[in-house]
Amino acid sequence: AYAQIPRAQRASRHLAAADWLEAKAGERVEDLAEVLAYHTGEALTLAEATGDTTLQATVTPRAARYALLAGERALGLDTDKALGLLDSARALTPDTDPSFPLVLLRWADADMQAGRQQRDAAAALAQAVGLFQAQGDLLHAGETLSLLSTVHWYLGESDSLALVEQAVALLEPSPGPGLVAAIAQVANNRMVSGAPREAVAAAERALTLSDQLGLSVPGRALGIRGLNRCTLGDLDGLTDTEQALRLLVADGKGRDAAVLMHNLAITRGYLEGPAAAVAAFEEACLFAQARGLTEMAQVASAISVGALVQAGRFDEALTQTDLLLPMLHASSNRLAEAELLVYHAVVLVERGQDASEPAEQALQIARDTGEPIHLANAVWGRVPALLATGDTAAARTLLDEVANAPTHDDPEFYARALTALARAAHTLDDPDLLARLAADVPDTLPVQQHALATVHAIQTEQAGDHAQAAVLHADAASRWEQFTAVLERAHALLAQGRCLTRTGDPAADQPLRRARDLFEQMGARPRLQECDTLISQASKLSS
Repeated sequence: AYAQIPRAQRASRHLAAADWLEAKAGERVEDLAEVLAYHTGEALTLAEATGDTTLQATVTPRAARYALLAGERALGLDTDKALGLLDSARALTPDTDPSFPLVLLRWADADMQAGRQQRDAAAALAQAVGLFQAQGDLLHAGETLSLLSTVHWYLGESDSLALVEQAVALLEPSPGPGLVAAIAQVANNRMVSGAPREAVAAAERALTLSDQLGLSVPGRALGIRGLNRCTLGDLDGLTDTEQALRLLVADGKGRDAAVLMHNLAITRGYLEGPAAAVAAFEEACLFAQARGLTEMAQVASAISVGALVQAGRFDEALTQTDLLLPMLHASSNRLAEAELLVYHAVVLVERGQDASEPAEQALQIARDTGEPIHLANAVWGRVPALLATGDTAAARTLLDEVANAPTHDDPEFYARALTALARAAHTLDDPDLLARLAADVPDTLPVQQHALATVHAIQTEQAGDHAQAAVLHADAASRWEQFTAVLERAHALLAQGRCLTRTGDPAADQPLRRARDLFEQMGARPRLQECDTLISQASKLSS
């Protein structure tokens, strides 16, 4: 029946349907924004097809308005739908229209969440900030600066924190939900830069302000406070995160909920080990994918590769890396790309392959960010690659730089890299460097405790007390086994066997064979050769 109606009449009937819906909806017209966007959009398409320029001029502003409203409502729930609507709103709204900066803001938000080119989103947001400020709309200018800070962080720009602090300064004269959200973004930036105490303080400020203003509890601030309480050793912070996740999901804040799930997976990793982290990352990915949050699905998948590496699942890690690297590079998500490059380098070194290129690329991105917290993570991949090529001078310089950086209390990046850095310092036979790398590392969280146990064993071995070092390496191996960190367990068993061999103890054969089995599962050929050499020596001790 619809197909039998001439196109010109179809256009008028779509408009009639829109008029009727508007009249019935009254002040609740936003609730019908998606239906109204459909009818006005169809009317516009049909007017263009029939060449009715008068109708086009009449319907275009309405189609643009409802595409914007519907796109806003779809954000966080269905990103693909939101982006399609906001693409239409942007195409239909002249840049002279007062609503144009709002269109740019919402479009950039959807574009970022969809995992498209982050630089396009950054350019749109920068334009929107200027337009909002010219209009005197400081509320939306502050919101735009906060989002721009997130995009710049993905791009690896060094001004991410400065942008959100600028947003707070704009909004402070008129306290409201916008200021609460901006302060929560400050807390987030403090968290990702490895400053948990400052993150907790900023989150507390957001929560206190929200309470003073009579607003509902801001789920994002509550979640950030909980995560950083855990980082500082207060595991009651998990209660905060659970409540925050319920609030965010109930409020339809899909991206914020996905980000919290992603960060909670990281927290599970340093509390419970890589196996728990992989499972939590998978859950976060599924949540994001169900809502079209491609950006967060990609980020969660990328960071989960580190857990796969620690769990000794090298083949899965490489497969996921090959899939994700082109996507992250295309979207200019440089920080997530750097993470993958580090993991790629770690696996290549363990397998005896050249890791120079991915390791150097990751290090360059880390330097570009200007954030010390990213340096240790990048050096985790770069130093073993340098040692593999015999460049001990460059390796020593990088390790010295990390030892002097103020990042030793971060459980996400530093604690998991510490053991590899310690082994590198041991290879360089530099006890002072090894001590400085481990200095000021707290023993608050399981990953820190286990890493420090490994460092203590390496220091004892370096001091020449091989019998005691064997005992300490055995303890470290047991810790890593319970923590499901297969790669670290294998290294600890190898070190235990090495120390026992040097003491002339034929029992060295047992840990060496267990280490060999683990390295063989991972395809770590250089370690297999080392194990075989030591096993041969151990067999002579028992003969």
